[in-house]
Amino acid sequence: MLSDRDIKKELGKNILIYPLEKENIKEASINLTASSMAWSAKTKERLADHVEITIPAHDTALILTREILSVSKRIAGTYHSRVIIASMGLGHIGTTLNPGWIGRSLIALHNMTDQPIKINVGQPIVTICFYYLSTKSTVNDTNLPGRPEILNGISLTEDEKEQYYAEYNSKKDVLKQIMLKSNEFKELKKKIPKDIFLWIGLTAIL
Repeated sequence: MLSDRDIKKELGKNILIYPLEKENIKEASINLTASSMAWSAKTKERLADHVEITIPAHDTALILTREILSVSKRIAGTYHSRVIIASMGLGHIGTTLNPGWIGRSLIALHNMTDQPIKINVGQPIVTICFYYLSTKSTVNDTNLPGRPEILNGISLTEDEKEQYYAEYNSKKDVLKQIMLKSNEFKELKKKIPKDIFLWIGLTAIL
């Protein structure tokens, strides 16, 4: 399992993520946040404006993350509920991040209460943990970026289409260049302690 130091070391290499917010990197995970692209699983109706998402009682919200995430075939992951989200009466089904994945994550949040629940656009809604694979995966990830097969029947606005079909959602080289040029990534790399690289070197020697 990768610690925050491991994650920071792999950013720009085996892990790509954009937009990157350093406060979402935790001790051994990264929080992913809600975009304004959210729909009801029951009615296929849009649940979000540019400020918040309203999840009807006893309905499931299908929410795309703001972050586009990509991992190499040497990295896999697992998605986990956040306590603050679960305590509101929301839950989601934990799932896996396949080696070689690229795209926005589609998160299903279930409103198990009798009242509508609101969450903010940009709010962390799920936590992802990363793991090194002992050997490189030989199976190609067949899940399409953004999971269009699950969103079948949902109509996108022109703005949503621009976000959903942007090149960096499906092309790793484009995503990497955008990430490497971002101010957040540059600032984060400057602050990585030198003892990380010393530890890596000593581990390699041992």
